[in-house]
Amino acid sequence: MHENGEKLNQYSYYNTYKKIREEAFLILRIFIIVMSGACIYTSLLPISYNVVNIGVIVPAIAFTIIFLAAVFWKSTVKLFKKIYSITILKWIFNIIFAALGLMLAGAVIISFMMISAINNKAEPDKTVIVLGCHIKNDQPSTTLKLRLDTAYNYLIENPTSKCIVTGGKGENEIMPEADVMYNYLIQKGIAADRIIKEDKSINTKENLAFASQIMKDNNMQMQAVIATDPYHQFRGQYFAKEAGINPQALSSEAFWPLMLCYWIREIFGIVRAFIFGY
Repeated sequence: MHENGEKLNQYSYYNTYKKIREEAFLILRIFIIVMSGACIYTSLLPISYNVVNIGVIVPAIAFTIIFLAAVFWKSTVKLFKKIYSITILKWIFNIIFAALGLMLAGAVIISFMMISAINNKAEPDKTVIVLGCHIKNDQPSTTLKLRLDTAYNYLIENPTSKCIVTGGKGENEIMPEADVMYNYLIQKGIAADRIIKEDKSINTKENLAFASQIMKDNNMQMQAVIATDPYHQFRGQYFAKEAGINPQALSSEAFWPLMLCYWIREIFGIVRAFIFGY
Protein backbone atom coordinates (compact mmCIF):
# COMPACT_ATOMS: atom_id res chain seq x y z
CA MET A 1 0.00 0.00 0.00
CA HIS A 2 2.86 2.32 0.92
CA GLU A 3 4.66 1.48 -2.35
CA ASN A 4 1.48 2.23 -4.33
CA GLY A 5 1.26 5.61 -2.58
CA GLU A 6 4.86 6.44 -3.51
CA LYS A 7 4.25 5.48 -7.14
CA LEU A 8 1.13 7.66 -7.16
CA ASN A 9 3.09 10.61 -5.79
CA GLN A 10 5.87 10.08 -8.35
CA TYR A 11 3.28 9.94 -11.13
CA SER A 12 1.67 13.11 -9.80
CA TYR A 13 5.05 14.90 -9.62
CA TYR A 14 5.88 13.78 -13.16
CA ASN A 15 2.55 15.06 -14.51
CA THR A 16 3.02 18.37 -12.71
CA TYR A 17 6.57 18.71 -14.06
CA LYS A 18 5.39 17.80 -17.56
CA LYS A 19 2.60 20.37 -17.41
CA ILE A 20 4.95 23.12 -16.18
CA ARG A 21 7.46 22.26 -18.91
CA GLU A 22 4.76 22.37 -21.61
CA GLU A 23 3.44 25.70 -20.33
CA ALA A 24 6.98 27.15 -20.18
CA PHE A 25 7.68 25.97 -23.71
CA LEU A 26 4.40 27.49 -24.92
CA ILE A 27 5.36 30.83 -23.36
CA LEU A 28 8.77 30.58 -25.02
CA ARG A 29 7.15 29.86 -28.40
CA ILE A 30 4.82 32.84 -28.04
CA PHE A 31 7.79 35.04 -27.09
CA ILE A 32 9.78 33.85 -30.13
CA ILE A 33 6.77 34.37 -32.43
CA VAL A 34 6.21 37.92 -31.15
CA MET A 35 9.91 38.87 -31.23
CA SER A 36 10.61 37.33 -34.65
CA GLY A 37 7.47 39.03 -36.01
CA ALA A 38 8.71 42.37 -34.68
CA CYS A 39 12.14 41.70 -36.21
CA ILE A 40 10.57 40.89 -39.58
CA TYR A 41 8.76 44.24 -39.47
CA THR A 42 12.01 46.06 -38.50
CA SER A 43 13.92 44.23 -41.25
CA LEU A 44 11.42 45.23 -43.93
CA LEU A 45 10.92 48.81 -42.70
CA PRO A 46 13.78 50.23 -44.86
CA ILE A 47 11.79 49.26 -47.98
CA SER A 48 9.42 52.12 -47.17
CA TYR A 49 12.47 54.42 -47.55
CA ASN A 50 13.37 52.81 -50.91
CA VAL A 51 16.28 50.95 -49.34
CA VAL A 52 16.76 47.32 -50.39
CA ASN A 53 20.09 45.64 -49.79
CA ILE A 54 21.66 42.57 -48.22
CA GLY A 55 21.00 44.09 -44.79
CA VAL A 56 17.27 43.92 -45.55
CA ILE A 57 17.12 40.55 -47.28
CA VAL A 58 19.26 38.44 -44.91
CA PRO A 59 17.51 39.31 -41.61
CA ALA A 60 14.05 39.22 -43.24
CA ILE A 61 14.63 35.66 -44.47
CA ALA A 62 16.25 34.54 -41.19
CA PHE A 63 13.51 35.91 -38.94
CA THR A 64 10.78 34.59 -41.26
CA ILE A 65 12.24 31.07 -40.94
CA ILE A 66 12.35 31.43 -37.13
CA PHE A 67 8.78 32.77 -37.09
CA LEU A 68 7.40 29.90 -39.21
CA ALA A 69 9.34 27.29 -37.22
CA ALA A 70 7.87 28.60 -33.97
CA VAL A 71 4.32 28.79 -35.35
CA PHE A 72 4.44 25.32 -36.91
CA TRP A 73 6.68 23.73 -34.29
CA LYS A 74 5.28 20.19 -34.43
CA SER A 75 5.53 20.10 -38.23
CA THR A 76 9.07 21.49 -38.00
CA VAL A 77 10.08 18.73 -35.56
CA LYS A 78 8.59 16.04 -37.82
CA LEU A 79 10.37 17.50 -40.85
CA PHE A 80 13.75 17.46 -39.11
CA LYS A 81 13.22 13.91 -37.87
CA LYS A 82 12.66 12.83 -41.48
CA ILE A 83 15.71 14.79 -42.67
CA TYR A 84 17.94 13.35 -39.96
CA SER A 85 16.81 9.83 -40.73
CA ILE A 86 18.62 10.12 -44.08
CA THR A 87 22.40 10.06 -43.57
CA ILE A 88 23.41 12.30 -46.48
CA LEU A 89 20.84 14.95 -45.57
CA LYS A 90 21.92 14.75 -41.96
CA TRP A 91 25.52 15.53 -42.94
CA ILE A 92 24.44 18.35 -45.27
CA PHE A 93 22.33 20.01 -42.58
CA ASN A 94 25.06 19.57 -39.97
CA ILE A 95 27.49 21.37 -42.30
CA ILE A 96 24.93 24.12 -42.96
CA PHE A 97 24.26 24.63 -39.24
CA ALA A 98 28.00 24.63 -38.46
CA ALA A 99 28.58 27.25 -41.18
CA LEU A 100 25.71 29.38 -39.89
CA GLY A 101 27.11 29.10 -36.36
CA LEU A 102 30.53 30.28 -37.52
CA MET A 103 28.95 33.14 -39.47
CA LEU A 104 26.93 34.20 -36.44
CA ALA A 105 30.02 34.07 -34.22
CA GLY A 106 31.92 36.14 -36.80
CA ALA A 107 29.09 38.68 -36.94
CA VAL A 108 29.16 39.03 -33.15
CA ILE A 109 32.95 39.54 -33.12
CA ILE A 110 32.76 42.13 -35.92
CA SER A 111 29.91 43.89 -34.09
CA PHE A 112 32.13 44.26 -31.01
CA MET A 113 34.86 45.68 -33.26
CA MET A 114 32.33 48.16 -34.67
CA ILE A 115 31.27 49.20 -31.16
CA SER A 116 34.94 49.68 -30.19
CA ALA A 117 35.43 52.00 -33.18
CA ILE A 118 32.34 54.01 -32.20
CA ASN A 119 33.83 54.51 -28.73
CA ASN A 120 37.06 55.97 -30.18
CA LYS A 121 35.74 59.43 -29.36
CA ALA A 122 36.75 62.61 -31.18
CA GLU A 123 39.18 65.03 -29.56
CA PRO A 124 39.02 68.79 -30.22
CA ASP A 125 40.78 70.76 -32.97
CA LYS A 126 41.15 67.95 -35.50
CA THR A 127 40.46 68.00 -39.23
CA VAL A 128 36.95 66.73 -40.00
CA ILE A 129 36.52 64.25 -42.85
CA VAL A 130 32.88 63.78 -43.85
CA LEU A 131 32.42 60.51 -45.70
CA GLY A 132 30.28 60.55 -48.83
CA CYS A 133 26.75 59.23 -49.07
CA HIS A 134 24.02 59.27 -51.69
CA ILE A 135 22.24 62.54 -52.48
CA LYS A 136 18.76 63.46 -53.72
CA ASN A 137 19.13 65.79 -56.70
CA ASP A 138 21.08 68.73 -55.23
CA GLN A 139 20.22 67.99 -51.61
CA PRO A 140 21.77 65.60 -49.07
CA SER A 141 19.88 62.43 -48.19
CA THR A 142 18.64 61.97 -44.61
CA THR A 143 21.72 59.94 -43.72
CA LEU A 144 24.13 62.44 -45.29
CA LYS A 145 22.36 65.36 -43.62
CA LEU A 146 22.90 63.73 -40.22
CA ARG A 147 26.62 63.36 -41.00
CA LEU A 148 26.86 66.99 -42.11
CA ASP A 149 24.98 68.29 -39.06
CA THR A 150 27.40 66.39 -36.83
CA ALA A 151 30.37 67.87 -38.71
CA TYR A 152 28.80 71.35 -38.48
CA ASN A 153 28.43 71.11 -34.70
CA TYR A 154 32.06 70.05 -34.36
CA LEU A 155 33.24 72.89 -36.61
CA ILE A 156 31.27 75.42 -34.54
CA GLU A 157 32.79 74.07 -31.32
CA ASN A 158 36.29 73.98 -32.86
CA PRO A 159 36.68 77.19 -34.94
CA THR A 160 40.27 76.39 -36.01
CA SER A 161 39.34 73.02 -37.51
CA LYS A 162 39.01 72.52 -41.25
CA CYS A 163 36.71 70.09 -43.03
CA ILE A 164 37.20 67.80 -46.02
CA VAL A 165 33.95 66.74 -47.67
CA THR A 166 34.35 63.61 -49.77
CA GLY A 167 32.40 61.96 -52.55
CA GLY A 168 32.28 61.98 -56.32
CA LYS A 169 29.31 61.77 -58.67
CA GLY A 170 27.60 58.46 -58.10
CA GLU A 171 25.25 56.50 -60.32
CA ASN A 172 21.96 58.36 -60.88
CA GLU A 173 23.35 61.48 -59.18
CA ILE A 174 23.32 64.84 -60.98
CA MET A 175 26.42 66.24 -59.27
CA PRO A 176 29.29 65.17 -57.01
CA GLU A 177 28.31 64.45 -53.42
CA ALA A 178 31.11 66.74 -52.22
CA ASP A 179 29.48 69.72 -54.01
CA VAL A 180 26.17 69.12 -52.21
CA MET A 181 28.00 68.75 -48.89
CA TYR A 182 30.02 71.92 -49.49
CA ASN A 183 26.89 73.93 -50.35
CA TYR A 184 25.04 72.59 -47.30
CA LEU A 185 27.78 73.63 -44.86
CA ILE A 186 28.16 77.04 -46.54
CA GLN A 187 24.41 77.64 -46.17
CA LYS A 188 24.65 76.78 -42.48
CA GLY A 189 27.34 79.42 -42.02
CA ILE A 190 30.68 77.63 -42.23
CA ALA A 191 33.30 79.78 -43.98
CA ALA A 192 34.30 78.59 -47.44
CA ASP A 193 38.02 78.68 -46.58
CA ARG A 194 37.42 76.03 -43.91
CA ILE A 195 35.99 73.49 -46.37
CA ILE A 196 37.98 71.47 -48.90
CA LYS A 197 36.19 69.40 -51.54
CA GLU A 198 37.28 65.93 -52.61
CA ASP A 199 34.94 65.15 -55.50
CA LYS A 200 36.48 62.17 -57.28
CA SER A 201 36.05 59.20 -54.89
CA ILE A 202 33.44 56.50 -55.43
CA ASN A 203 33.73 54.43 -52.23
CA THR A 204 34.86 54.64 -48.60
CA LYS A 205 38.42 53.56 -49.34
CA GLU A 206 38.83 56.29 -51.95
CA ASN A 207 37.13 58.84 -49.65
CA LEU A 208 39.96 58.37 -47.15
CA ALA A 209 42.81 57.80 -49.62
CA PHE A 210 42.04 61.01 -51.54
CA ALA A 211 41.40 62.96 -48.32
CA SER A 212 44.78 61.77 -47.05
CA GLN A 213 46.47 63.14 -50.17
CA ILE A 214 44.71 66.49 -49.69
CA MET A 215 45.98 66.62 -46.10
CA LYS A 216 49.55 65.90 -47.26
CA ASP A 217 49.34 68.48 -50.08
CA ASN A 218 48.15 71.13 -47.60
CA ASN A 219 50.71 70.21 -44.91
CA MET A 220 47.94 69.32 -42.47
CA GLN A 221 48.50 67.10 -39.47
CA MET A 222 47.57 63.52 -40.29
CA GLN A 223 44.97 63.37 -37.55
CA ALA A 224 41.26 63.54 -38.28
CA VAL A 225 37.81 62.84 -36.93
CA ILE A 226 35.64 60.77 -39.25
CA ALA A 227 32.11 62.13 -39.57
CA THR A 228 29.89 59.21 -40.52
CA ASP A 229 27.22 56.90 -39.15
CA PRO A 230 28.02 54.83 -36.03
CA TYR A 231 27.90 51.53 -37.92
CA HIS A 232 30.25 52.94 -40.60
CA GLN A 233 32.95 54.05 -38.15
CA PHE A 234 35.01 50.85 -38.10
CA ARG A 235 35.42 50.67 -41.87
CA GLY A 236 36.03 54.41 -42.08
CA GLN A 237 38.77 54.26 -39.46
CA TYR A 238 40.19 51.07 -41.00
CA PHE A 239 40.70 52.75 -44.38
CA ALA A 240 41.87 55.98 -42.70
CA LYS A 241 44.69 54.11 -40.96
CA GLU A 242 45.51 52.40 -44.25
CA ALA A 243 45.83 55.87 -45.84
CA GLY A 244 48.17 57.11 -43.08
CA ILE A 245 45.58 59.04 -41.05
CA ASN A 246 45.24 58.74 -37.28
CA PRO A 247 41.41 58.62 -37.00
CA GLN A 248 38.85 59.20 -34.28
CA ALA A 249 35.09 58.78 -34.34
CA LEU A 250 32.68 61.65 -34.91
CA SER A 251 29.50 59.62 -35.14
CA SER A 252 26.29 61.10 -36.46
CA GLU A 253 22.91 60.35 -34.99
CA ALA A 254 21.67 57.03 -36.38
CA PHE A 255 18.43 57.04 -38.36
CA TRP A 256 16.81 54.15 -36.45
CA PRO A 257 14.54 52.74 -39.21
CA LEU A 258 17.68 51.99 -41.24
CA MET A 259 19.97 51.05 -38.35
CA LEU A 260 19.51 47.27 -38.44
CA CYS A 261 19.81 46.87 -42.20
CA TYR A 262 22.88 49.09 -42.47
CA TRP A 263 24.54 47.46 -39.46
CA ILE A 264 24.15 44.03 -41.07
CA ARG A 265 25.20 45.33 -44.48
CA GLU A 266 28.25 46.89 -42.86
CA ILE A 267 29.29 43.52 -41.40
CA PHE A 268 29.43 42.16 -44.96
CA GLY A 269 31.28 45.34 -46.01
CA ILE A 270 33.93 44.79 -43.34
CA VAL A 271 34.41 41.15 -44.41
CA ARG A 272 34.83 42.39 -48.00
CA ALA A 273 37.38 44.96 -46.83
CA PHE A 274 39.40 42.31 -45.02
CA ILE A 275 39.31 39.89 -47.96
CA PHE A 276 39.38 42.14 -51.04
CA GLY A 277 40.80 45.36 -49.62
CA TYR A 278 38.02 47.79 -50.54
